[in-house]
Amino acid sequence: MIRWTRYASVNLPVYVVGWSYDGPVARSVLCETERDIDRYFGAMMYLRFSVTTGQQSVTLPLQPIPGTVGIDVVDDAFDLRLVSVTGKMVNFTAVPAPGIIEVSFRPDFSAHGYLPAYGKWLLEQGVPFIGVRVPGGRQASASAYGWVFSARYEGSIYNGMQLVLGQDQIQVTVPGRQPLLFSRGGKDYLEWIRSLNLDESCPVLFQPGSSLLPDGTVVTLTGGYSAPLVPATVLALRTMWEPELPGVVVVPIYLNYHAARAFGMKMAMHRCCVVCQYEGSLESISN
Repeated sequence: MIRWTRYASVNLPVYVVGWSYDGPVARSVLCETERDIDRYFGAMMYLRFSVTTGQQSVTLPLQPIPGTVGIDVVDDAFDLRLVSVTGKMVNFTAVPAPGIIEVSFRPDFSAHGYLPAYGKWLLEQGVPFIGVRVPGGRQASASAYGWVFSARYEGSIYNGMQLVLGQDQIQVTVPGRQPLLFSRGGKDYLEWIRSLNLDESCPVLFQPGSSLLPDGTVVTLTGGYSAPLVPATVLALRTMWEPELPGVVVVPIYLNYHAARAFGMKMAMHRCCVVCQYEGSLESISN
């Protein structure tokens, strides 16, 4: 069990290395409330599934908390009836035609290595949670007229993100979320684009081309996915992230001797100890 450690009346930070569907990669993110976890790591999941005529179920990647599952048909193409949830499976009456359904849910807090799950558990113990998302995924992206557009963060939830690009306004719609509208406000166009790249409330990054975009250009981003929590992504994190303060770094997966030693030695340089599953038992590799 992870416990909040006090020494000389000083709280030691607890860093949890894990994966999520959203949020910054290889960066310490302090979450003091559940709202912070939702904001940074996307604790509420929104997934889209293509369904075919006669299909009667879809399978979620994570176990949902009972009572949190919602389901909608994109564009109201048909009605879904007798919806029920059994484990990871969402069941319904046979769909009458091909289409796309969107399922929203909160994953169960026992999800392996899932940062929002560990964050909620730690907050319940009275421990401020510092999440560190492993690298190795990919940002959804698209290109048009020599411009390149990419999601700010890695993850499949940005697949299908649509941009409507005007000369004075840009509308950004992430599946399952309310559209965002960004206005130019009299700025030079390229200066405005650069300012959006620095604005973390804008979920898309822009790499301008050699000419301006035609007014009303519509772009849809695809190809994004999240990195899993595996030894390879933990070792990749070792070269990209450093804890800001001495504390405890929790890696909630099994690491073999060489991986545990390599990661532990790097963390020891920053006066942190590592807690991980090591050769089948919970071990501490400290400095």
